[in-house]
Amino acid sequence: MAFGRTASYFFSRLLSHAVVSKKSGICIIADMGAFFLINRVTEMGLGRRMKVKGFCTYHQRDFDMLSECQKTTIFGEGYKVPLVVVQQAS
Repeated sequence: MAFGRTASYFFSRLLSHAVVSKKSGICIIADMGAFFLINRVTEMGLGRRMKVKGFCTYHQRDFDMLSECQKTTIFGEGYKVPLVVVQQAS
């Protein structure tokens, strides 16, 4: 899984840069394909006492295709699900 190693390296460098820059944390905005990385980066940040906030984006149609069980598994108790509605110009 080359992407996973490359992404882990990227986020490790990002966390290191945040530490050197004396930042208190980082924020990640990712699409649903990279959702699993947010938990991994959070674990990496804990070792450095770095706050990590992750936001996973879904298109409404993709979100609607998830079963209630999948939504519960993915979002669990500790997640908030904001809904962003984009209206198209008429």
